Amino acid sequence: MSKPAKSVFFFGVYVVIAGLGFFIIPNTLLTLLGLQETTEPWIRILGFIAFILGYYYIRISKLEITEF
Repeated sequence: MSKPAKSVFFFGVYVVIAGLGFFIIPNTLLTLLGLQETTEPWIRILGFIAFILGYYYIRISKLEITEF
């Protein structure tokens, strides 16, 4: 794996972890960030979208698609 692909891979892992965190335990993470807790579903939707985007980054890095 090339150095740029490794960089994209680790960024993808970071985004997947953050996305899972906001999808599973959003209020805990919001409190850690100094924000108010919420009952709105949008934070979980954002977490799910971040998870999908992180997975995309991981797949792109493993395939080393340079057009990305």
